[in-house]
Amino acid sequence: MEKKEKLGFFKKMFLVMTDFRTYPFLVKHEKFYESFAYLLMLALVISLLLSLNIFMKFNDTLEEVIENYDETIPEFELSETGLNVSKKIGIELKNDVYLLLDTDYTYEEYKTTKEYEKLLKYDTIFFINNDKIITNLNGEPLYEIKFSNFLYSLNKDSLLEELINYSKDPIYKIYLFFSMFISVFVFYFITVVFRVIFVALILSIISIFFGIRLNFLNYIKISIYSYTLPLLIELLTICVVGTIKDYARYTIVMLTYVYAIYAMRAIKLDAFIVMFSGKKNVKHTSSEFEKELEKYKELIGDENEAKEKDDSTEEKNENTSDEENNDNK
Repeated sequence: MEKKEKLGFFKKMFLVMTDFRTYPFLVKHEKFYESFAYLLMLALVISLLLSLNIFMKFNDTLEEVIENYDETIPEFELSETGLNVSKKIGIELKNDVYLLLDTDYTYEEYKTTKEYEKLLKYDTIFFINNDKIITNLNGEPLYEIKFSNFLYSLNKDSLLEELINYSKDPIYKIYLFFSMFISVFVFYFITVVFRVIFVALILSIISIFFGIRLNFLNYIKISIYSYTLPLLIELLTICVVGTIKDYARYTIVMLTYVYAIYAMRAIKLDAFIVMFSGKKNVKHTSSEFEKELEKYKELIGDENEAKEKDDSTEEKNENTSDEENNDNK
């Protein structure tokens, strides 16, 4: 890989997942803002795909609600004074989705109850509480609609009209999707940044055992690229299974550190090569590499001695054959 080579986003994504030799190159030649831009782009792509998955589930659930509207939705009145309903509703929908309507609590109050914890077994939960409607994915709120933002009154009949109009209005669907995408991206990006910083802190400790000292921004760069495959697996798990099971969570964490450690190993090897060639582009402790250098010199020395012995043996054989030829003559 040439020093001046520019790596596009998808090529870089492929290389950091398949070739650990990419990490020394990126540590030495890539600016931190470029690595941060890669993380931003990665979060955008994953958030987009994740939002599409949530949006499709939302539309599937909405279609089912419309089909079973009279059985699913009770009589209610939404006005300036708040939401009033005739009864509470808790119903399990298809695809591991749950719909809850309970106006005795605000959403924040309901989160402190035991009933809330019982519902976390569902991948997607639609909460309709005293103050707002919340879409939960894997126990985390991703999208909300506050009743205080409504400028008009609603009841059971008018809501059905609104839902039917929404299902037939592509412009409103696009608006809802992008508002959902922004919410998912902001939440997801902040979460990933904290994960990256935590892994970088662990790497700064692990690097002691590798005999390498790097600037902390370089540990963050390594952490960013080490997270590529785990984040893609996390996305695939959410889209296919609907949630992140414990075994998937442990696999993602383990895979992150496997990539990070092998990246450090590749950087150590690169540092040794740089040191042996007399360059000083990578910081390192001399004691660690001096031992390796002595072993390398001994190996080279043994090979040279063996080569000299082979050469001398060949010369002797040639001299012997020349003498035999002279005697024959």
